[in-house]
Amino acid sequence: MHMKKIVIRINGKHVNYEHTNSTKLISLQQWQLCLKKGIIHTAKVEQGYYNKQRKFSLNFFFAIFFGTLSSNFCLAQSITSDRKNSQVDEKSICATLEPDEEWEIEFAEKIKQYKENLLNRKTAVTYTVPVIVHILHSGVPVGTGENISAKQVASQMLVLNNDFAGNLTGTPAVFNSVNAGNIGIEFCLALKDQKGNLLPEPGIDRIDWYSKGWDDPGSINNISSLQPYFNNVVKPATIWDPVKYINIWVVDLNGLNLTGFAFFPAGVSNNFGASASTIETVNNSGIVMNYKAFGTIEAATFPYYDLGHITSHEMGHFLGLRHMWGDSNCGTDYCNDTPPAKQANNGCNSHPYNIGVCSGNTTGEMFMNHMDYSYDKCKSLFTKEQAIRMQTVMATGTYRKFLGTHGLCTSNSVGIQTSCCENSSNTFHVYPIPASEFIEFNVNNISNASYSILNGLGQQVLVGKIADSKKIDISSLRQGIYFICITYEGSYNLAKFLVE
Repeated sequence: MHMKKIVIRINGKHVNYEHTNSTKLISLQQWQLCLKKGIIHTAKVEQGYYNKQRKFSLNFFFAIFFGTLSSNFCLAQSITSDRKNSQVDEKSICATLEPDEEWEIEFAEKIKQYKENLLNRKTAVTYTVPVIVHILHSGVPVGTGENISAKQVASQMLVLNNDFAGNLTGTPAVFNSVNAGNIGIEFCLALKDQKGNLLPEPGIDRIDWYSKGWDDPGSINNISSLQPYFNNVVKPATIWDPVKYINIWVVDLNGLNLTGFAFFPAGVSNNFGASASTIETVNNSGIVMNYKAFGTIEAATFPYYDLGHITSHEMGHFLGLRHMWGDSNCGTDYCNDTPPAKQANNGCNSHPYNIGVCSGNTTGEMFMNHMDYSYDKCKSLFTKEQAIRMQTVMATGTYRKFLGTHGLCTSNSVGIQTSCCENSSNTFHVYPIPASEFIEFNVNNISNASYSILNGLGQQVLVGKIADSKKIDISSLRQGIYFICITYEGSYNLAKFLVE
C-alpha cells in the first residue's frame, strides 16, 4: 500500500481536487464520506483553517490518501468542470412563476391609464433606481466562488443599464419599428445603507450564510424547496426596504442548474385569484440570481448565459413582463407588438424563425427579445409595449413608485456638492452612454457654467467651465459610475453617466 499526495480546493458546493494531470470535482457529501471512512490519513492546511464542521473556510490543503485513487473509490461520482461541455436544461433556466389572466385584467386598466397620461405629457419619466446586491457566501474570501468581487457586480450593472438603454445591436429590420430603445429606467449601485451611512462597497451587502446557521443553498436540488428557503429564511432576514432599494440576491443555485427567478410586482393589480404566490410581498420583493449567471467576468461562467443579459430577463419579470410564449403553447405575453411564439427558444436561431407556426405570426418569432430563453449572445431588445408595461409598474407598483426618490444614488460627502445633490432644480441627459473620451448633454444656454464630476463615493474628480461645444473631456476617468453637477445662475443640474 502506498500514499499518494493530492491537492483539494474547497470552493462552495464542491471540492476540487487535482490528481496527476486531471481535474475532477467531488461533492461535499462524498468528501464527508471519505472523512467518515478514514480514507484521509492526514490533512495539512496550507491556507486558512479546516475542521469537520466548517469545510468551506480554507482555499486548499494537502491531504494524504491511503490506497490508489480510482473511479470506484470514494470519488467515483466525479463531475466535470469543463463549462464548454456542460449541457444546459433550458426548461430550468428561469424559475419565475407568472400570474394568471385574472391578475392581468386589472393591470391592463393601469396600462390604459398610463398610456392616456403619456399622451398628455408626451414623454415618459426617466427613473434612476438604487440596487443592493446581497451576496450569499459560505465564508470564502471575496473573489472566491460565490463570494463574487465588486468588479463582477459592476460588470452586471453595466450590462443592465445598456440593455435598458437599448444600446444593443442585432435586431432584425422587421422589428425596428417596435424596438423600445431607451426604456427610461436606469440602475445604480446604492451608495448608502438603510441608516444613511456610505457603503464600503457601493451596492454590496455580503452575507455569510454558514455563520447564520442556514442550509447550503447550493445543495438545494428541487424548486419546491428553493422558494420556501428564500421566502422563509433568507429574504426576511436580509431584505432592505423594497420601497427604497431593488434587492438582488446573488447565490449558488447550481444544485438546480438555474440562472434565477423573481416575483411579479405588487400594487398593479389586486385580482390575485390563484396567483397570490407569484406576487411579491414586503418580505420577498426582489430577484435571485445564480452567481455564475451574474455579470460578465471572473465567476460568470454559466454556459451560454454569461454575458449578463439573463439578469435583464429577471428584471423584466420584476417590472411586470411575461415570457414571450406566455408559458403555454402559442400563449400570450399581453404585448401587442411581440409576435406569438410556440414555446421557449434556446440557442441562437436564424431569423425569420417559425413564421406562421402560431396564428397571427407573420414576421417570425422574436427570439432575440430579452424575455425569451435564447442565449445571452443573441439578445438585443425590449419592445415599446414591454416598455409601457415596465413604466406602468414604476408609476403604480407598491414597491416601485418611490424607487429613486431617497437620494441613495448620490453622496453628500463632499462639501459644495451637497447643494447640487439635494437642491437640484433640473435634471438632464448625458450622452453617449456608456462614454469613454467625451460626454455631451442637452442643457441649453449654459456657456461658461461651472461643472464638477463626482465618482461613486461622492469624491470630486474633475472640475471646470463648460465650453460652447458643451463637450467635456473624461478620458482620464476610470471605468465606473459618475455624477456631473452643473451650476449656473444659482440653479443646480444633476445627471449620472457611465464610463467604460
